[in-house]
Amino acid sequence: MLLDQENTLYAPYLGLIENVGLSLMLKKRWLVVVAVCLSVFLILALVKFLQIRAAIAFGESFPEPSETVEYQLIVTSDWQPKVKVSGELRAPKELEFRNEVGGIISEIGFASGAKVQKGDVLLRLDASEEQARASALVSQVRLAEKDVKRLSGIKNKQAVSQQLIDQTRNSLAVSKADLANVKESIANKTIVAPFSGTLGLHDLEVGEFIASETLITRLVGDTSELWVDFNLPQQAGSIKSGEQIEVRAPGLFEGARNGTVAVVEPAISRQTRALAVRAMLDNRDLAITPGAFVTVSAPIGEIKNIIRIPSTAVRRDAFGSFVFVLNKDEKNSLRAQRRPVTELAKDGLDSILEATLEADIVVATTGAFKLREGLLVKLAEQEPSAEQEPSAEQEPSAEQDPLVNTSSISNSSDLVDDVPFETDAQQTQDDQLISTEELLINDVLNSKQTNEQEANQEGDARD
Repeated sequence: MLLDQENTLYAPYLGLIENVGLSLMLKKRWLVVVAVCLSVFLILALVKFLQIRAAIAFGESFPEPSETVEYQLIVTSDWQPKVKVSGELRAPKELEFRNEVGGIISEIGFASGAKVQKGDVLLRLDASEEQARASALVSQVRLAEKDVKRLSGIKNKQAVSQQLIDQTRNSLAVSKADLANVKESIANKTIVAPFSGTLGLHDLEVGEFIASETLITRLVGDTSELWVDFNLPQQAGSIKSGEQIEVRAPGLFEGARNGTVAVVEPAISRQTRALAVRAMLDNRDLAITPGAFVTVSAPIGEIKNIIRIPSTAVRRDAFGSFVFVLNKDEKNSLRAQRRPVTELAKDGLDSILEATLEADIVVATTGAFKLREGLLVKLAEQEPSAEQEPSAEQEPSAEQDPLVNTSSISNSSDLVDDVPFETDAQQTQDDQLISTEELLINDVLNSKQTNEQEANQEGDARD
């Protein structure tokens, strides 16, 4: 009975102990599960880390991407805006011969393409009728002159009335007027050269009847100097006499010829809203034929300081026009840097830019479309100009060229073994292609870096 009492007394404590033991057992199981999951996670993370590190090392084993471009040194120059319009070449003296009255041709005094002098008779129409009338009128004039002289010599004024004297004088005046009219008709049937020059073609024959206003031929005077007539829009109406223009005529002469503005119309045309201009063009070699169609470049603004570069160097996007400037980094390698520019005009294959870039910097030209900000750039070989080509004694070797990094060449040579279809000789030849202009550009870039370092040192010393 005492035993039963003890069991009854300790029964609640025994249940509590059993619950505590079961709870501890469950916690241990959960700790084991958590430890196993954490171990698996760490193992997987370590494997992934090793894979990523291996991929990074594999990527770093390849050379840095680069592009090869052509280049140009920035040089500023003066430039004046121009407008291109169509024009016409004219001889200062030229005309078309047309007969005033109709008639039958009695004489042709010229051949097609002949040279004539001032006053030469070119064409006569039959004027036999007018000449007969002129002869009759000459007789009438002589008779009237005698009557007037006879009446005027009578001493006795009472013997002749004043009316008779007036009628005789009037008859003389009428006869002279009729004679002058007939002579004018005869002159109208004769065509005379008003100035010396060269005649054009004709297909007339003696005895042929021609109506009035028939085109006979053309006469062109001296063509050693020609007129260039053209019209400018009212926005370009600031041109003045004495300014220079450029005239181009493909097929007639090569390049451009300079002319001088001679006359500017004082007012803009109300019909076309254009300003008529006439310029003089030298043609002493007689290479240009009057009447030709030409293209005229006329100045329309103030002279500006600009930069002229090939149009291939100028790129465009939603933010505007820009170029890529080539600068050296801390490893002495060329990097592309985007620089915004303002394009004023185009001149053939060149673009005209505002002088917002510093002089003597290097910009990428052909191949600039392949570049992006910070990209490694290699310079293509270019034929040096006569002004920039140094002598053989002054030309440095590849070992002395700061653009050639010997360590990078050796490293790249080691990497060539892993790249198929490329030999060590090809890689070395590509890395050592240094042109004469590259040496000049290198000097410019090094001098710019030296100047920047000196400026920074002076600023630090002042601070």
